[in-house]
Amino acid sequence: MKIVHISDVHVGDSPWSRLETAAGAVNALRPDVVVLSGDLTQAGRVREFAEAARFLSLIESPIVGTPGNHDSPVYNVIARVFTPFERFDTLGMATDWRGADPAVEISTLNTARPIQARRDWSQGVYPRGAFAAFADDHTDGAWRIVAAHHPPVSMGGAHVRSDSQRGPESWDALGRARRTLLLCGHLHRFAVMRVPPLLHARMIVAPTLSSGRSRSAGHGFVEIDVHPDALEVALHLLEDAHYTPALRLTCPAT
Repeated sequence: MKIVHISDVHVGDSPWSRLETAAGAVNALRPDVVVLSGDLTQAGRVREFAEAARFLSLIESPIVGTPGNHDSPVYNVIARVFTPFERFDTLGMATDWRGADPAVEISTLNTARPIQARRDWSQGVYPRGAFAAFADDHTDGAWRIVAAHHPPVSMGGAHVRSDSQRGPESWDALGRARRTLLLCGHLHRFAVMRVPPLLHARMIVAPTLSSGRSRSAGHGFVEIDVHPDALEVALHLLEDAHYTPALRLTCPAT
C-alpha cells in the first residue's frame, strides 16, 4: 500500500505552477491515499481556501487531512474564535481512512488551536490522553497511522520549534506503542525518528510542499510504502521544476 504525505502547502504563499507540479508528481506515484498534515493555507483566507480547493481537485487519490495553525482565519478574530476551522472543514477531506488493505488504518488528530492562553498560539496542543489507548501489545499486524500538524516535541536542527502543550506526555505514550506511525509537519523540514522508550513507533515529518519559506530544507513530500514487515520511505524534493526522489530508507517493523 502506498501513502503520500504532504504538509505545509501554504496556499497564498505558493506559486500556482509549483502546486500544479506537486499534484502531477503525486499523481504519477498513484498512491492509495494522500495524507495532509496541516497548514494547507497561509492565513485561512476565503480566497486561499478557494485556490486550495482547486489544488486538491487536481489530486486523483483520496485525501485524509487535518488542519494546521495557519488554517484558521489569522486576520479575522471573530471567525478565529467561533468558527476557526469551518473553511477547512468545507473542503470535505476525510478525517480517517481504511483502504482495501485492512492492515493499515489512518486517523487524524487536530493539534491546532486558533487562540490560546499563551503568546505563541501557533504552537500545538495535544489532547489529554493522546496515544494512551495505543497498547504496547499491538500484535494484530495492522499499522496505525496518525496525522497531526505539530510534532509533540521540538527537534534538534529545526528552524521552527514545536512547543506542544502536553507534547512530552503524548510523546512518551506514543513511544510505548507498536506498529504506529505519526505523520507531522510544521517544521518545514524532513525527519524520521524512532520514538523512545521502546523505539517501535516512528514519527515522520514532511517538509513544506510548496511555500515561499522552505527553511533551507527544500520543497518536497514523503512517499511511504507500507509492507507487513517494514515501511519504505522516500523523500521527494523539488529540483529543476520537478519533484524527484532524493533519499530512500527502510524502517523495519519491530
